[in-house]
Amino acid sequence: MQRVGISRNPALDLFGQGKHGFQAGNPQAGTPATTPGFEFFNAVQEELAGLVESVGLALDPNNRTQVKSAILSLISSYAAAPGHMHSWGQLLGKPTTAIGFGITDCVTKDAQGNIGIGVTPKTWGAQYPVIQQNAKTVYAADVNSSYYGTNWYHTAGTHKRLADGFSLMYQQDSSAGKHLWKTAPTGVADAIVAWTTPMSLDVVTGILDVSVGITTATPTAGDSSTKVATTAFVQNATIGNAQTWQSFTPGTQRVVGTTYYNATNKPIAIGIGWYMSASSLYYLYVNGVIVGEAGGGSAAVRGQLFGIVPPGASYQLAVSTGSLAIEYWAELR
Repeated sequence: MQRVGISRNPALDLFGQGKHGFQAGNPQAGTPATTPGFEFFNAVQEELAGLVESVGLALDPNNRTQVKSAILSLISSYAAAPGHMHSWGQLLGKPTTAIGFGITDCVTKDAQGNIGIGVTPKTWGAQYPVIQQNAKTVYAADVNSSYYGTNWYHTAGTHKRLADGFSLMYQQDSSAGKHLWKTAPTGVADAIVAWTTPMSLDVVTGILDVSVGITTATPTAGDSSTKVATTAFVQNATIGNAQTWQSFTPGTQRVVGTTYYNATNKPIAIGIGWYMSASSLYYLYVNGVIVGEAGGGSAAVRGQLFGIVPPGASYQLAVSTGSLAIEYWAELR
């Protein structure tokens, strides 16, 4: 093959240094057009004819697809020749993963069999088949439990964070028959996770336990109508629990007609023993409401008044008529 010769009035260096091409010429400017010349036509003829004849075809002036047929024949024969790879199985150095092909938005599987959706899964402990979705979400299992979690993985016998932030876990434990909800405070990537279990459900007993791992103070009575009450909260709000009967000296510590207040955070009980003269009448008030009454007829009489006083409420023993002697005054508080 050759380019147009220098003697044929070429366009000099048209395709680069020493690579001349054809030009139309300009008669008015006296610039002659390029003439291909016999040597150029002979070169083109023999290049094409030689290609056709190289595959065993005879030149046919009526067939204008012989060059195409020759090229296809050469490709086919080259691919099928011994030593030339022509099937997928024979290709060398093939990628073995989607990432190797440059495909990043796909499901991947590592050597352990763990699946990554949009991410290469972290290296987990061998007993955990796992599906990791994005940077933090995981679905895992072992011989006894299945797990759904955020921002943790298992390696070398411990749990670690996948990334910075809080860690959360929901576990279905078939060996213990429990559902477990676990949390861990915020931390940095690959730091060890220290779990607490603020809630668990026993599938055998049906008991929902929300006391495990609770570190905040027990709410006060009336704090909320939607919160779950802990055992400590219920006990603290129950009269008689962690309370004792206490005696108060009549006439000094407890006086008829004096208003007192329950300053505790639990209800208290009051028991008053009295001796009343004839035609006397007394009332026990709680927050201004009569909750007990004592009265004597034609003769003196002994008796008792009892009442419950809510937290913060006032209470008072008041005389209406006659006279009354307090024999004892006791309060459960």
